[in-house]
Amino acid sequence: MATHDPILALMGNMRIVIKNGGINKIITTSSIEKENLSIIQKFDDKLLKLRSHLRSGDSIHFDLHEFFYS
Repeated sequence: MATHDPILALMGNMRIVIKNGGINKIITTSSIEKENLSIIQKFDDKLLKLRSHLRSGDSIHFDLHEFFYS
């Protein structure tokens, strides 16, 4: 699968870097990247909720720092 989505890219054990139309390198996903994946997923979930608020016509008159870091 080709993707620019960091969540999908980090879910695999390896990822391919394409450059100038060819394979530039193959990267093995490290244990630290796997741990960081859960943090990225939490932020992604928060962004999805924020987008949903805006699409529903809601305002974002609340503390975003608390929203993201609580």
